[in-house]
Amino acid sequence: MPQNFSSQTLIGVNFSSQDLTDANFSLAIIDNVNFTSTNLTRANFFKANIKGSNFLNANLVNANLTEADLSGEPDGIFNNLTNANLTGADLSLAKLKGVNFTGAKLIDADLQGADLEGARLINLDATNANFSLTNFTDIELVAMSFLTLPI
Repeated sequence: MPQNFSSQTLIGVNFSSQDLTDANFSLAIIDNVNFTSTNLTRANFFKANIKGSNFLNANLVNANLTEADLSGEPDGIFNNLTNANLTGADLSLAKLKGVNFTGAKLIDADLQGADLEGARLINLDATNANFSLTNFTDIELVAMSFLTLPI
């Protein structure tokens, strides 16, 4: 049975290495939560407000992060998605200011209209990712892999 955290406030919770497949975090406030190595396949983070949380090595395959706010604002406490697997994830219209995507997989991910201000995109695999209308401001971009489709 999928876990339901919709509209809840989660502060300092440790979900490290747990299986939260299909969990619902929509509209939740997530502050300083540890998702290290957590299975979040198809998890729903629609319009969630997430800051200072650790998604190191997390599995977010086909997760819904549409309109999620991962900017860490107003405190500037940013989120860590280092080595996270976001294959097929929907990050459209997400606020990703300052997010660390070092070594992450964004294969076939939808980042349409996302805000990547100050994000770290180092050794990122974004093969076939959709970056249409995405805001790239002051990003750190190193060794990013992506597939260029014919026009």
